[in-house]
Amino acid sequence: RHAVEVARKHFPSQVVTLEEKHGDFLISQKQVESAVNHYIEAGKYDKALQAALQARLWKRAEAIIENVDKDVAEANYVKLARHYEEIQSYDEAKRFYIAADKHEDALKMFERAGMIKEMLRVAEQFLEPEDITKMYLEQARRHEASHKFREAEDLYVKANEPDYAIKMYQKQHMFDDMIRMVEEHRVIHLSEAHNLIATQLEAEGQVRDAEKHFLRAGKWQSVVAMYRDKGRWDDSIRVAKTYGPANYWKKVALEHAVSLGGESGGEEGAQYLYKKGLVEEAINYCFEQGNLWNFAFDMAPPSL
Repeated sequence: RHAVEVARKHFPSQVVTLEEKHGDFLISQKQVESAVNHYIEAGKYDKALQAALQARLWKRAEAIIENVDKDVAEANYVKLARHYEEIQSYDEAKRFYIAADKHEDALKMFERAGMIKEMLRVAEQFLEPEDITKMYLEQARRHEASHKFREAEDLYVKANEPDYAIKMYQKQHMFDDMIRMVEEHRVIHLSEAHNLIATQLEAEGQVRDAEKHFLRAGKWQSVVAMYRDKGRWDDSIRVAKTYGPANYWKKVALEHAVSLGGESGGEEGAQYLYKKGLVEEAINYCFEQGNLWNFAFDMAPPSL
């Protein structure tokens, strides 16, 4: 150090050379941190940068790196990025990965850290549209597999694939969300969606919920048939009365009477119609059976 001070006074042209040599000497003596300033005084920023990195003087290295050639800087940006990633300073790490033109490394860093939103922001900035879409779908499927359905939905929509979200919600029996998605993205298929849900629920025996969706699909006849097939005639008649033409429910009641009477007919079917207030239908039913004449006359009001 004394030699440098002497040179400053008497041989100023030698100062730069002496500063660099002093720095080299300190490196040889493992005094890396002390060497940094001498290299800077010598204008040897490449050496100063390497010394700062070796000494783990990260902030100092950041300042020095602005003074080195581009190719040297890019090679060392990655070192800074990896350090900041290691200490979980992800924004700083991202800055240096991008400065090094290593956006792929930034993507992988955020993915490893589970910072998917940040990863996608980098992707949106640097990747081609088709690659961004591919990444959206890949991450959406991962969210779906992890039961993070709303996050998966957001990415399916970003990928312009709302149908995947609709199918996801259907598979999960999340029918309210399924219908919400259809209303937002496929509204012309809304009735079809309700009918699809209703059919699925009917097959699973969830007839009350199936009824709701059949009706929203405008398929009241399907509800009547569903309850009839399940032997729930009162519900079948209820729906027919509420949603069908004026006398349609009487047809359903007659079908029930026939099912009660069997192929050969019987009083039980006639009694059922009579109790429903369908006197005329009950009498006609008796006549059609051919063996219930007396029963028909007993039911007939005096005016007949």
